[in-house]
Amino acid sequence: MIVAYEINRGARFRLIAIGRQEHGKVHLPYYEFQQEALRRAAKEWPKLLRILDYVVEAGAPKSAEKSKQLREGIFEFRTKGGLRLLWFYDEGSVVICVNGYIKQGQKIPSQQIDEAIHWKQRYFEAKQAGKLKDITPK
Repeated sequence: MIVAYEINRGARFRLIAIGRQEHGKVHLPYYEFQQEALRRAAKEWPKLLRILDYVVEAGAPKSAEKSKQLREGIFEFRTKGGLRLLWFYDEGSVVICVNGYIKQGQKIPSQQIDEAIHWKQRYFEAKQAGKLKDITPK
């Protein structure tokens, strides 16, 4: 089952992390990325959070330094230190955060984009079928 968890909410947008729930266990790629980033690039995580705080209040940054469109409706939030969080839009001023990675070279790993596209497809399929479960604590 595809699950959604609200990360942040502001005046203009909501940020949602998506993942799956199997056998009562929740897998959210966003939180796995957060743990990896805190281990390997701890100084960069607050910079990414500042971008996310900006997004909920004002929308995605226009600067390609902070936000960039990749392909098939997938975008990335970026820090100068190499953190990349992949995301896409949903209707109603919602930004869906998927997976992330720490940049290692010049080229964006296509497997990361493919994974984000896969999550996007699964998200919209579940939403359309009425099988998207909100696990945000009330």
